[in-house]
Amino acid sequence: MATYFASETLFKSTVPINQSVEMSAINPFLESAQLLFIRDILGSKLYDEVLTQYSAQTLTANNTTLVTYIKPCVCWRAFELYLPFAKNEVRNKGVVSLTGEFETSSDLENLKYIRNEAKNISEFYESQLKNYLENYSVSFPFYTSPDTKGVVPSNSEVWDSDLYLPGSNYCGPICSTII
Repeated sequence: MATYFASETLFKSTVPINQSVEMSAINPFLESAQLLFIRDILGSKLYDEVLTQYSAQTLTANNTTLVTYIKPCVCWRAFELYLPFAKNEVRNKGVVSLTGEFETSSDLENLKYIRNEAKNISEFYESQLKNYLENYSVSFPFYTSPDTKGVVPSNSEVWDSDLYLPGSNYCGPICSTII
C-alpha cells in the first residue's frame, strides 16, 4: 500500500471538498502530487528518505518539520489534479459525465478558474517549502548533495504569468519569437 503525506482527515480539512468524496477517488492524485511535485522539489534521495521515515514513523526532528511544509503542498496539488476528473469517469464505453438528479454541473470556465486558484495556492505552499529547504539546507545533506542518478532537487521559482516585467531575467516564450 502506498504511503501518502496527507491523510483523509488532513486532505478534507485542507482543501474545499465535500466530506462525502471517497478517498479512493483522491488517492491516485495524492500519489501523483507527491511524485510530480514533491519529489521534484526534494530530489529522489531526500524524498525517499523522508517518505521511508514517515511510513515507518521514525522521522528525525528536521524531517518532521519538513513534512509540515510538504503536507499542504500535497493536499493542494492533489486537489488541483483531481478537479478535471471530479465529474467524469472512464468506463468501458468511454468517458462519461456524472450528474445527479438535483445538481447542476459547473461549466468549463468555472472549473478552469477553480483549478487555477488551486494551482496558485499550491505554488504558494511549494514556494514556502523551497524557501525552508534553502534556509535550512545544511540540515538536509541529501538536498545539498543529491544523487544524480535520480531526480535532482528543483529549487527554481517559475511562476506562470501573463505579465511582462521590464528588467526581469525571464520574459517567457514570447521573447524568443520577438528577439
